Amino acid sequence: MIARGLHENPELHLKYVHQSALPFSHNSFDAIIVCAVFTCITSHEVRLETINELYRILKSGGIFHMVEFCSEPSKRFTSSMGVPMLYSSPKELHKLISKMIIVSEEIANTNTISGNKENTYSLFARKSLNQ
Repeated sequence: MIARGLHENPELHLKYVHQSALPFSHNSFDAIIVCAVFTCITSHEVRLETINELYRILKSGGIFHMVEFCSEPSKRFTSSMGVPMLYSSPKELHKLISKMIIVSEEIANTNTISGNKENTYSLFARKSLNQ
């Protein structure tokens, strides 16, 4: 995805970071967008580490937008490409961002890359101004 992004938008500064601590200072970003990130993180511990790190780098008052595949109940599976996946319930995803103020959220139906119909959980949240 980084190679594709740079090919289509060479002016962007995109990088892949494979570590728990992101190389950015506290309160660095006005907005953070995650799309199907937590679907690919099957460990609840790593999910919490990831959301806490994203929270750390988001500015006070900053916007957080998340779109994830979801399932009721949650389901673990292996994708057709051999990647372990986890579709969490909307309640689990909502709980994951409990430090933030939810502005809006919705569940919608969409197609996966492989063409399967699945539900998605989408939310906009804001980091409190006093944090």
